Amino acid sequence: MGRASPSTSTSLSEVGAPALVGPSAFKIPFLIRQKIISSLDPPGTRGADWRTLAQKLNLDSHLSFFASKPSPTAMILNLWEARHFPNGNLSQLAAAVAEVGKQDGALFAVSEAEC
Repeated sequence: MGRASPSTSTSLSEVGAPALVGPSAFKIPFLIRQKIISSLDPPGTRGADWRTLAQKLNLDSHLSFFASKPSPTAMILNLWEARHFPNGNLSQLAAAVAEVGKQDGALFAVSEAEC
């Protein structure tokens, strides 16, 4: 993936994760997306998986649809992006992931070159 456009900047969210602001804010960087998917697709202990993420993002009415897909988390992220175009920001997503119990900063720790 390419670098952010000049009118897009990066800041830290409330949970310490990088948050894009500006026109590209609704796009989840590929490596962050992959880390979230690999962390939440497998069934989690104490419910810390894609089902809880869907609840935190108010998408739990679609649980049976997500469950029918090879990667439920990818579908949740796709819908989140679509619903937040163009004004969403990653800090909202980072907060939801943190509430799921996946507060590991490594989920959102990628260099600018990786995005």
